[in-house]
Amino acid sequence: MRDLIRPMIEGPDVDIVAAAIIRLAACHYVVPGDDRATFLAQLRHVAGIPLA
Repeated sequence: MRDLIRPMIEGPDVDIVAAAIIRLAACHYVVPGDDRATFLAQLRHVAGIPLA
């Protein structure tokens, strides 16, 4: 999965960010949250994508 995400990420910590995105998504799958917007905000934060 990291190989799929890695090309979409810029910066020096691509492997760490890709791994964090995968962990966050897997954790959300196992223990789903109530708020989809919060989950997407968390993913954007980990990936370094501005919220708005």
